[in-house]
Amino acid sequence: MTTRLRNANPCDGCALRRVKCEQGKPCHECLIRGIECTALRTRKKRGPKGGVRTTTKDKVERFQESIKNDQSCTIETTTPRPSSLPSYRIPLPEYARILNISKRPVSSIWIVINPEHLLTKISENSEDYESHALAAALCAATIAQLRLPEHAGPLNTTSSHQFARECLQLRELYDYRESYSLSSALIPFFMHVYHSNGNKLRTAGLFLRESVTQVQLMQLGYPETYAHLSQSEQSLRLRIYWLVLITERTYSAQHGLQAVLQVIDVFPDIQDDMADERRLQAFVCLTRLFAYLESNLTAFSSNQPPLERQKLVSYQAALCLDSHDHVAREAQRVDLFVTRQWIRLILWEYTARHFAMSCYPDDEAFSLYLPVKIGHKMLSNFSMVTNAAIKTHGYGIELKVFRLADAMLDIIACTPFSAHGNACTTFRGWEGLRIST
Repeated sequence: MTTRLRNANPCDGCALRRVKCEQGKPCHECLIRGIECTALRTRKKRGPKGGVRTTTKDKVERFQESIKNDQSCTIETTTPRPSSLPSYRIPLPEYARILNISKRPVSSIWIVINPEHLLTKISENSEDYESHALAAALCAATIAQLRLPEHAGPLNTTSSHQFARECLQLRELYDYRESYSLSSALIPFFMHVYHSNGNKLRTAGLFLRESVTQVQLMQLGYPETYAHLSQSEQSLRLRIYWLVLITERTYSAQHGLQAVLQVIDVFPDIQDDMADERRLQAFVCLTRLFAYLESNLTAFSSNQPPLERQKLVSYQAALCLDSHDHVAREAQRVDLFVTRQWIRLILWEYTARHFAMSCYPDDEAFSLYLPVKIGHKMLSNFSMVTNAAIKTHGYGIELKVFRLADAMLDIIACTPFSAHGNACTTFRGWEGLRIST
């Protein structure tokens, strides 16, 4: 057997085909394939090409330098500059302007916060993010509740939307979910007010649930847990609890939800530095009204047994009394009156679902025409107060008024034509009120 020697320098054909090139001219492969055996290609040097890799060190150094530059830029952007405010921060004069407005009519409703004290806190400490978030939420709620021009302003101006957005941005600067302070309950409460007046009811409901949860976690419904605090601090906590409870009962009644917070037998003290005695007395009267609005009255369906007939009669009779309304200011007087009639209407709706109703009952609690009587009273009261006293209550009073109007429409639709007289007259007056508001 003949041994063929391998050619160390393969010909062009064998190199291209990557096969063994045996010695000889022509080589064995070229001979059997009948092709010309040539060696025209330039032989390349074996091993690493290009000599010493002098650029590797330069590339590593450039990469390390870029990392250092990125880190220095990050430190520079995250470190606040003392000479200027962050880009999202609304100027303090704008806060002062809206907080000053909130002291006048709205403070009659939200007597849980001192705007002057809050402004001092955010002026003295720019890094008190929770106080800034509370101020932003209060400003957004004030603008929306009072329907100020800033409520419908463009996004690039100091509008209620901008205050609300700033509130959310500020909350991200601290661990707000773990905050254990009264502000942690008030911030979502005011955001609820803002979104309710912006007709974003689902968003408003979520913020309200957050406020309710914070109230529960702080056990504000158990006054014995903070009995060691000063009298003014106890009164403030009770006002916050009742304010959130009232708001939750109102929202639950409008949306058929089961209320979470429970009515307690302890009411705020009417002697307090935050508000005068008349305003606190009116607020306490408002809390007592909601004691009649039991939690099973707000839900469309409830597993609890129905209220007793006599209890409904006594509730309706008690709600007809207005023993302290005359001592309140006009805006609070409107709130007390409308809330009282609204709760009477909810009781009537509950009664109609569980008991037989009549056009000529022994007690008006079981009268089919009770909403008509309530409508007469409300129109009579509205004719004696200013429009500003009504509009101060914003979205909340609108809901209560329209609920009564809906009940009257149902009565008109379900009663014989001959009985429409008083109901139709009242409803025409109601239409005029709706257009004016």
